[in-house]
Amino acid sequence: MWKKIILNRKFNEYSGAIHNHTSYSKDGRIPLREIVNYALDAKLDFITTNDHNDLACLQDEAYVKNKTSLLIIVGVEVNDPDDNHHLLVFNTNKVITECDPSIYVNTYTSEKAICFAAHPNERRITAEFRKYEWIDRSLNKFDGIEIWNYGSSWLGKVNPIFNGILCVFFPELFVRKPLRKNLNFWDDLNLANLRKSAIASTDAHDVIKKKGPFTFRILSYKRLFRTLRTNVLLPENVPFTEDNVLNALRKGHSYICNYAMGKPWTFYAAMDSGEGKSAIFGEEIILSTGMKFHFNLPLICDVHLYHNGKKIDSKHEKNGCFKINEPGFYRLEISRYRYGWIYTNPIYVLPYK
Repeated sequence: MWKKIILNRKFNEYSGAIHNHTSYSKDGRIPLREIVNYALDAKLDFITTNDHNDLACLQDEAYVKNKTSLLIIVGVEVNDPDDNHHLLVFNTNKVITECDPSIYVNTYTSEKAICFAAHPNERRITAEFRKYEWIDRSLNKFDGIEIWNYGSSWLGKVNPIFNGILCVFFPELFVRKPLRKNLNFWDDLNLANLRKSAIASTDAHDVIKKKGPFTFRILSYKRLFRTLRTNVLLPENVPFTEDNVLNALRKGHSYICNYAMGKPWTFYAAMDSGEGKSAIFGEEIILSTGMKFHFNLPLICDVHLYHNGKKIDSKHEKNGCFKINEPGFYRLEISRYRYGWIYTNPIYVLPYK
């Protein structure tokens, strides 16, 4: 946890790794106790588990029921009969899967579960690996979108014949940025005034392979917990609990960071009205004549400002601001050496009353 003062408002920031799989799932390999140890070593504040069509992880009393300093949020990942429309679901004790996706999307929504569309678009360079996508775009009754999935991004670059060994031992070279299609899908939903938040995930399975006398791990937890995280901001007086973290993720009081490109120790960004009002990610603010979008970073980076899904300005600075002149939703994409580093959730600027 880090304490941050953002435009005179005090927040606690918690760093989390979302979308991990345990040995309880059908294709898992690693027990939860081992995952917890890796997460603590990486100084994570929370993790989520999302086993495929399985909530058995809830049975692990020793680790899930507040027996460690790590907050463990148990969810599930469900899918349709064609293994598409993967949905990450939290705040539920039901597994609804292998049916028409409208059934589980609508049911979970009606029961106030918190849901994110997982890896909605995927890319593959070989037919050896299939894609798992969100095909029916009219199904949008979820809270947000997984705009960057490490496992999906990595698999989209793997060709076992030409680069398989490099991908296994140096995955960070191949996971550069989220797919623009995912970002566009997210922006389009926000343009429709549906207000969807964004998360990043590891999609960690930690696959163990043996080759002769050698055993090695593909995308191990130890490695992945030092890559994509979703950091949430809670006001100083709000307790660090599962409900409050999930609510912050749902509302977009969070941002995405690729820790492989650096730690965001001093990073913050927020809107300042110039009239004593401010807004962080996921909040709304009324347009004013002196409004600015401030940012502060640990080092000089390429900072890109997006308005209603379109890039409208860029700066190469450590700290600075953008002048805001129109209503709409605004977000930042920050990169280092052409690798994606930080992606913020939108701030919604309302027109003058």
